[in-house]
Amino acid sequence: RTASVAVMDRVQMVIKEMTVPSWVTHPPSRFGESGVGTIKAAEWHILWTLYIPVALITLWGAGTEHPLPELAQGYRRVLDLTMAMVSAMIIADRHSTSQARAAAYRDCIKTYVRDFQRYFPDEGIKPNHHAAFHLYEFFLLFGPIYAWWCFPFERLIGLLQRIPNNHHAGEMEATMLRTFVQGCMLRRW
Repeated sequence: RTASVAVMDRVQMVIKEMTVPSWVTHPPSRFGESGVGTIKAAEWHILWTLYIPVALITLWGAGTEHPLPELAQGYRRVLDLTMAMVSAMIIADRHSTSQARAAAYRDCIKTYVRDFQRYFPDEGIKPNHHAAFHLYEFFLLFGPIYAWWCFPFERLIGLLQRIPNNHHAGEMEATMLRTFVQGCMLRRW
């Protein structure tokens, strides 16, 4: 419990104080507190590939001090486990792929799942752990993940959910269909 409070405090501090390029998405500075709201997929992504690794490295990385050697060793294991997952995410996020890059991804995922089983035996393997191994094949078959992920569709769904509709079923769909057909006719013309 104490470690999780310290981690959340450090993550919030890193979000507030870390200098990042202007194009980097800023998650809520009060991330993890109630009332902050639901964060978007892009914010989760930047949290796990930038802010959380920095927070954990400054808490548990080389040169940090802990009251007991067993605590330091346990924290270091969790840090290494997290960094294996983050490394896999960063490799998967690249805008190009190759056999070597796919193999590096597979090695990171293999390390992550193996260590997850070792350090958290009561948790068991989850379906996402299994599915993560299939990304290796998808990189080879379909290319970089950004070419086939669903974030653009999620963004579109978010936009559609914010359109006022006065709860009149069918009107919005008919309007969208009519607009789509008009656009097709114009392009055909």
